[in-house]
Amino acid sequence: IYPLVFPQSRVKLERTLFVDATEESEVALWSAQKMVASEAFDIVVLTAYDVNELALRRLQLSAERTHTTVILV
Repeated sequence: IYPLVFPQSRVKLERTLFVDATEESEVALWSAQKMVASEAFDIVVLTAYDVNELALRRLQLSAERTHTTVILV
């Protein structure tokens, strides 16, 4: 994901969170879920591997509830 494209697409970078957690995917999913639930960000971009389906589903439900876009890379 190329962050410089975000402003061109009218996305505010100050309302975008990039999480790179290639080593600790479970912790990253938990952190991303907390950030989504806080409604502090409009978009959360998460890099994680070997994700737990249940944790991913919780993140999805939280994103739907708060109208936050989550991009999993």
